[in-house]
Amino acid sequence: MRPLAPSPVARPRSLWLRHGSWAGLVAVAVVAAGASLITLPACSGTTEGTVAPDSADAGGDTSMVTPPATGTVPPDAAPGPTGTYFPPANSAGAWATLDPTAAGWDAKALSDVKDWVGQTNGTSFLVLADGRILVEAYWGADASTLRDVASAQKSVLSLLAGVAIANRAFGADDTVSSLVGPGWTNDTVANESAITVRQLLTMTSGLDESLMRVADPGSTWRYNTNAYHCLEGVLEAKSGKTMQEVTRSSLFDRIGVGASGWTKRPFQKDGKGLPINALEMSARDMARVGLLVQANGAWNGTTVVPAEYLSVALETSQTMNASYGLLWWLNGKASYLLPPSQPGAGPLMPSAPPDLVAALGAADQKIYVLRSAKLVVVRQGKAASLGAQALSSFDDDLMKRLLAAKKAN
Repeated sequence: MRPLAPSPVARPRSLWLRHGSWAGLVAVAVVAAGASLITLPACSGTTEGTVAPDSADAGGDTSMVTPPATGTVPPDAAPGPTGTYFPPANSAGAWATLDPTAAGWDAKALSDVKDWVGQTNGTSFLVLADGRILVEAYWGADASTLRDVASAQKSVLSLLAGVAIANRAFGADDTVSSLVGPGWTNDTVANESAITVRQLLTMTSGLDESLMRVADPGSTWRYNTNAYHCLEGVLEAKSGKTMQEVTRSSLFDRIGVGASGWTKRPFQKDGKGLPINALEMSARDMARVGLLVQANGAWNGTTVVPAEYLSVALETSQTMNASYGLLWWLNGKASYLLPPSQPGAGPLMPSAPPDLVAALGAADQKIYVLRSAKLVVVRQGKAASLGAQALSSFDDDLMKRLLAAKKAN
C-alpha cells in the first residue's frame, strides 16, 4: 500500500501553488466575466435522488438487535490511545458493544428510538458511541446486507479526493479538462475548460444536469449529481485504477470495510448517457466511514485522510450555501440551500449539536457524525418521511429523540 505524501506544509512553494493548499481550498473561486450560454442538444439527465431497489425491503418487521453488552473490548481490538475504539477488519473479529445504562443512556428511551426507526421504514439502524456499538437493529436485513447509499456516496468520494490531493495526484484548483481531457461535458471545450475540481466538490460548476453551462463557474450553488459524477473520472484518470480499486486501496481496506463497493445503476444515466455508479454499503461499513471522520481522518493512530483536508471539507466551502462543505452537509449554520437550490433559514437540524456533519442520501440513507458527542449514527431503508433529496423531516426528528435518551451527567 502506497503511503501518503508528506504533510502539505513541507512542500516547496512552487509545488504548493500548483497543487493547491488546504487553506487555499476555502478561497472562493473568482467568477469569469462575460461567459456566454451555448445551447446544444442535451443528453438524458439523472433523475435526482433515485435509489436502486433493494430486495431486503421485503423483509417485513423482523428486528435484530445486538445482544446485551458486557462493555468489555475483545482482545483483538483494543481501544486506541485516545480512548476511541476502532473495530477490527470486517472478518477479523467482533465489534465491541456498550451497555446503554452503563454508558449513561436511558435504555428504554433508546429502545423506543430503535423501534421508531423500524416503524418509519428503516431496514438498518446503528449508533456508535466513541466507536463501540450502542444500538444495532435490522428489519428484513442484517449486518452484511448491502444497500445503495444514494447521495451519501458523495461524502465518501470527498474523502477519496482528499487522499488524492495529499498524494499530489491533482490539486483542487486544477481544471477538470487538464486531468481528463476535453469532452467531459456536453458544452464547448472552451466553456468546460474553466471548471475546476474545487467547483465540482462544492457544487458550483455552473453546469446543469445535462452538463451544459448555465452560469459562470463559481457563481452559483446548484446541487448536480451528474456534474459530481465527473469527479469519478478524475480519480480514475489520475490513479490509473477503477473506482472500485481506488476506493479499496485509498480508503476501504485501510479502515477494514467489508464487501461494500461500487456497482452500476442501469436504469439511471448520467449527463453523457452512461449508467450512474452506485455505492452499495452495509450499515457497519457506513459507520466505519463516520468513525473515521469523527477521529479526524486517522484510523487507530494511522492517518488515512489528512486532518488538514477534513478541516476544510467540513466547513463552509463557498459563499452561497453556508451548510455545504466539500460534498459534506454541515449543521449549525445560519442558512442553507437544499437541492437543487432551495433556500432555508437556520441550521439543518436544530436539535443536533452545531458540529454535526452528515452524508445525506435520498430516501434517508444517512451517516451522521456528532463530533463533540463522539457519536456516529447510520440509517438505511425506504424513505422515512417526505423531504428534499438530502434533508428530510426525519433528520431532526431522529436527533431530537436520540439525544433525549442520553441521561444528563
